[in-house]
Amino acid sequence: LEQASRLGISARVELIGFQLEPWVLIRHAIAVVQASRWEGMSNVILESLACGTPVVTTPQAGGVAELVNEVPEFGLRLVDGTEHLTKTLDELALTGKRLAGSSLLPESYTLESVVEQYQQLIRE
Repeated sequence: LEQASRLGISARVELIGFQLEPWVLIRHAIAVVQASRWEGMSNVILESLACGTPVVTTPQAGGVAELVNEVPEFGLRLVDGTEHLTKTLDELALTGKRLAGSSLLPESYTLESVVEQYQQLIRE
């Protein structure tokens, strides 16, 4: 909260701590931001898309290169810096483009599809 205060945004920031069911909050968010400079395959990206919540992330977040062309255009936005991040979040807040709870993950990421892919690997 000290940094939020220094930046003059403390009235807009709330740190809520550990949540037993974070997907409830994720599902109702305008967007989820994954601002990592280096990241493996990010579960929070997959979980957010599964909740139908758009994700704004850096190109360095693992797996986004594979996902970006498979999800709806507004579902996964890649940003290259703070200014671009701010502009993208403002745009999402204004347009409110969402699929209200519908998963934004491609068909290849459904439970059935992933199980089938694992079973195929085992058979081989």
